[in-house]
Amino acid sequence: MRIAVYDDNEKTLKLMCSLLFKELEKHRDSFTLDSYTDRKALLSSCRETPYDALYLNISSSEYSSFEIAREIRLFSEESVIVFTTEDEDLIFNCFDYSPFYFIAKKDAQSINKGIERSVSNLTDYILDKKKFVIFNKNNSVTIKCKDLLYVKSDRHYLEYHMSDGKIYRQREKLNNIENELETVRFLRIHQRYLVNFSYIRSFDKQKERIILKNNELLAVSRTRKKETEKVLSDLL
Repeated sequence: MRIAVYDDNEKTLKLMCSLLFKELEKHRDSFTLDSYTDRKALLSSCRETPYDALYLNISSSEYSSFEIAREIRLFSEESVIVFTTEDEDLIFNCFDYSPFYFIAKKDAQSINKGIERSVSNLTDYILDKKKFVIFNKNNSVTIKCKDLLYVKSDRHYLEYHMSDGKIYRQREKLNNIENELETVRFLRIHQRYLVNFSYIRSFDKQKERIILKNNELLAVSRTRKKETEKVLSDLL
């Protein structure tokens, strides 16, 4: 996930980037975070490779963020735009640019809450869009990551356990899909399991297992117990 932050105030820009970085790390998403005080540099980067999300600061005296948003929408309808401002009255000027979220920078607490909620919504949104194709003999099935409970390695095959109870099989190694799924909130808890964060109910540390929302139990290996506990403590 590629994210850009624009603010003409360098001090505020550093604060926003610092808070965003910490929040993004909690969600275990693979990301890059770029910062800009120069509008032309940002637009140049967007034209080369559109960002997945942009945090654009606006103020009553500087409307370049709206201009940036207008230009971005000309060549990228998919980029998510989050507007930030100290002037809440400017919310009503944002809707022409299809904003994904709005952060009112009244104080440190409101900024923290805004970033926390926007990142949570953003990762859910990316997960909702993410799909991949499973090939089994002569058939292919397109799977939505949001509907995938977990992936289980079974010798030379993978089992894809879906939220509706269906199970798909594919001849593949778990290591080969781990990096792709880790970018959309999946966690490796065992040599045999990759699990979707969204379906984890709790972690039983004594019995070294996680409990899914459908009451299934999955083992957590001792080598991955500490990392699993750390990640889930931020999310559950």
